[in-house]
Amino acid sequence: MAKKYLTLRFNLRGAPGAELAAKYKCGQCSIAIIDGDGEVLARFLDHPHGFDIGDTIAAIPEVAAGYEQLAKEKEKGITKGNAESVAAALKKIGAMESKKATETILEYAKDDKQPEALQRGAILALAKQPEAAKELIPYLTDKRYPIKSAAQTTLPAMGLKGLPALLEGLASDNVDVRTACFSPAMTVTKNGKIAKDLTFWKSGKEDARTKALDEWKSWAETQLKPKPKDKKEEPKAKK
Repeated sequence: MAKKYLTLRFNLRGAPGAELAAKYKCGQCSIAIIDGDGEVLARFLDHPHGFDIGDTIAAIPEVAAGYEQLAKEKEKGITKGNAESVAAALKKIGAMESKKATETILEYAKDDKQPEALQRGAILALAKQPEAAKELIPYLTDKRYPIKSAAQTTLPAMGLKGLPALLEGLASDNVDVRTACFSPAMTVTKNGKIAKDLTFWKSGKEDARTKALDEWKSWAETQLKPKPKDKKEEPKAKK
């Protein structure tokens, strides 16, 4: 099936441009993907990579199919019998990062009354929704292994965008929370000098941990900042 996309480029100077920038929360060199009703499906700020945009556009049909599947399952009523199917729908919905997807999936991920298979699937479906990272920290110490395991898998999958929530977990007074947050944070950071080791976060002195955590947070902020684009040399005029 042929796919058609319309690309609009706006000059953000002046009142009309400022209105568009505010409406879609985009600045210079940013992109918002919107549906036919004007709802923002995804937003990319500060010189996004073309591959990221392409992957998101490719995921739009899958996301739409996920919402349709979820609606059908909700109409039937969610039970243990269709929990896996609902989880599969949430996985499709989570195929691209968006606020709507995050809110939709979190409704099931945080509901302990849902069938365990559904709650686990919902947590796994948040892998591309880093805004949900903070909500998943408590599940790292959950007594139910399938739920805990899902959080342990999802948080590292969020990459650097999910790291700040894990670092906040490392500031906890609860040693179990610090221990649980260390492994996924280390997986994302891949730098033993910055991350220290598990023993340090379990039993290190509080002032030493605070200092190390400040350094780790500073490192993370630097990594998350958009990389400046190299200025291409102007072609020299032919004589």
